[in-house]
Amino acid sequence: SQQGLAIIEFILALPVLLMLTVLVIDVSRAFIQYTEVNKALQNGARYAVVDTYGTLNFESIADETSIKNVVVYGSPIASTTPVIDHISVDD
Repeated sequence: SQQGLAIIEFILALPVLLMLTVLVIDVSRAFIQYTEVNKALQNGARYAVVDTYGTLNFESIADETSIKNVVVYGSPIASTTPVIDHISVDD
């Protein structure tokens, strides 16, 4: 009767609800990854322009290796743990 019909409707709607839940989680994870990459690149650009070792020459920037280390590791000195998974200085 009514209870059996409600169970059947729930069983039919459950896969759609699960797919929507997985979609929301997946899009959220992609957005978080995008934000982390964007922040790492901002940090690298800021380091390149601001940390010029006190020179007044506005055309000079920090050395390329240090900039890459800031983007990948969050520090001008290379370490073993990157800020973002599956990225290296060679990328």
